[in-house]
Order: sequence, then structure tokens, then C-alpha cells
Amino acid sequence: MDGSSEPKLFAAGYGEVFTGGAGGDVEALALAVPTDASSDPMPAEYTTLESGAHSVFDAAEAGNWHAASATVGDMTNAWDTLRTGGVPRLIVPWMTRGIDSLSKAVKARDAAAARQWAIEADQRILDMELRYRDPVDINLSRLDLWAAQIQVDAAAGDAAAVNGDVFSLFYIRDRVLAALSPSDLTNLNIEFNKLQVAGPNGNLVGAVKAAISLRELLAKVLAGR
Repeated sequence: MDGSSEPKLFAAGYGEVFTGGAGGDVEALALAVPTDASSDPMPAEYTTLESGAHSVFDAAEAGNWHAASATVGDMTNAWDTLRTGGVPRLIVPWMTRGIDSLSKAVKARDAAAARQWAIEADQRILDMELRYRDPVDINLSRLDLWAAQIQVDAAAGDAAAVNGDVFSLFYIRDRVLAALSPSDLTNLNIEFNKLQVAGPNGNLVGAVKAAISLRELLAKVLAGR
């Protein structure tokens, strides 16, 4: 509308892979599925990273810094092994920053920062696991992370952020609807309805309660797939 223009580059199987904005911004796509999907088994290090991020999130909340520190050490070793292999290069700096920031937060015994960086690291882990896992499972795991984000934002008393988290959850839910059983879909929608009421109304206690319930349900759904 302002008369400006920007160059775009598209590639088969990827869609838009480069955008050069008027302000000099550059967007680049690290990977796409199924184009970048791998037929090889998923390296064990990914499991170490993902389970580690979940463990640090819980340990930081409980104030168990000894366990959190040991787990971050395992995650660092796993990432050092993975990054020398076939990891998409555009993800490497983001994942490295996530691990380093998580380590610093744990050393500082900063529970809020540690929980946030555990989520950030896990998002990048899921990006990389997308090459090996069913996209539906990845999106179910992303739902879990956004529910965890509600817990973090509610603890900070940020009602606006919680409302935004709920909005993101609804967008990701649309990606998995067709793959769920009728009973799982019904149960999922019940928890989403609770969040839809609590989030916009600024009910942080209700939002956290619904987020925890949603995470418990998602764990059961993922275990049954």
C-alpha cells in the first residue's frame, strides 16, 4: 500500500525461502517436510535433548538445581555430538544459543529464565526432529510446549502473554484435528474450551490449571500413538 516492494525467492517443495524486506530484514527457511525428511532412524541424541529440556523445566520449578545442572551437561554433550553431523545449518546458531542460555540460567539458579530457555531449546529440538518424526506428533509436542509457556507467563503475572499463548495453541490444534480419534478430539476440545474462557478473562490460576490438564492429556495421546 505504501508503494514499496521486496524480492522473494521460492523453491519447489519449500515455498518461500527468502524474503528481502524494505528494512533489510532477511527470512530464511531451515528445512521443510517432506522435502528434508530422512528415512534414517532418529539419532538417540535428540531423545536426550528433548527429555532433558522437559526435565530441566520441572527441576527449575522445584528448585532442584543439582539435577538441572547434570541434565544440562547431558544436553550439551548430546548437542556437541549432533552439531558435527547433518543438522540443518540455519538451526545451529539458534540451538547453540538456547543450550548456552539454558546453562547460564541454571548456573544462576534463575527459575523463570531456566524454564523459558528450556521451552526455547525444545522448540528448536522439535524443528530438527521434524526430519524423523510424524508431523502430527511434532505438533502435539508443540501444543505441550505452548501449554508450558502458559505456566511460565502466568507465573510472571503476564495476562496478555497468556492470552497470546492460548491463541497460538488454537492455531496449532488445527494442524492435528484430522489425525485424532473422536475421543481424543473431544477431550482436547474440553481443555481448549477451559483455556478459551480463562485466557481472555485474565484468569491466570484457571489458565494454569487448564494448561496442566492439557499437558497431561497430550502426554497420554502421544504415548498412545
